[in-house]
Amino acid sequence: TKSVTELWPIAKKATQWHLDVSKASGVPEKQCNTYDILGPQKYRQVSYNSAFHLLAMRAAEELARSPLIKDEAFAEECAAAFAR
Repeated sequence: TKSVTELWPIAKKATQWHLDVSKASGVPEKQCNTYDILGPQKYRQVSYNSAFHLLAMRAAEELARSPLIKDEAFAEECAAAFAR
């Protein structure tokens, strides 16, 4: 349990980055990867990045709601981002 509470600020910061890069459409745009397609920077959205973004929103929401963290406001922000 100590590691969860110690790592929460880092996880929250990573989640905030996801929220910031997905403001325009709800999923990250123009993010490079090497999995999905060649030249992903040519595309606004990449399915691989979008899927992991949605997974990250749900994971962060659940972690924020956990009895160890109890960050309901951030959990709601993540839930809204997922629903978007």
